[in-house]
Amino acid sequence: MIVATKAFARGCVCLLTGLLSLNAQGETDSKGTTPVVAADTVVGRALDAPVNTRSISEKFWWDDAWIERGALPMPVNHEVIEKNVAYANAADDTEVTRILYRPKAPGQYPAVLFQHGRRGLDELVQRLPRRMAARGFVVLAPDVCSARFIDKFPIGHMAETEGDTSAGVPLKRPSSP
Repeated sequence: MIVATKAFARGCVCLLTGLLSLNAQGETDSKGTTPVVAADTVVGRALDAPVNTRSISEKFWWDDAWIERGALPMPVNHEVIEKNVAYANAADDTEVTRILYRPKAPGQYPAVLFQHGRRGLDELVQRLPRRMAARGFVVLAPDVCSARFIDKFPIGHMAETEGDTSAGVPLKRPSSP
């Protein structure tokens, strides 16, 4: 029992020594500046990539504007084009309307299939895919509720609506002429 107690006490002393040395690195020096923890120190290695070749200015994320004022960098905003289109679900010929949102500027953008929830694709929900398109995505938003004449917030689930969604996205890429 005495041996276990001594080992436990030594472990606590080692742990406290390590914690105190970690805390000391964040303290200010006599000039009032906070030293930067370099990635090639024991503490910094856990924060850095396995290969330690970058300069200290590249190793740490720090943005004074965000830390001091809560300011984030301005995101890129695109003007958005909305196009109403329709397609048929081949399983039962149900016509499904959808809205295609995309940035107005020509170019290739990542695609998103936006599936609305129980509310349907009303004016409030349409804000979400429009916002994604404004950030640089092409967004396809099928309106499966109106295709099946389903009111907002239905209680039961209709499995047919799943096929209506997947029918709008081809599984195979069309062959080129």
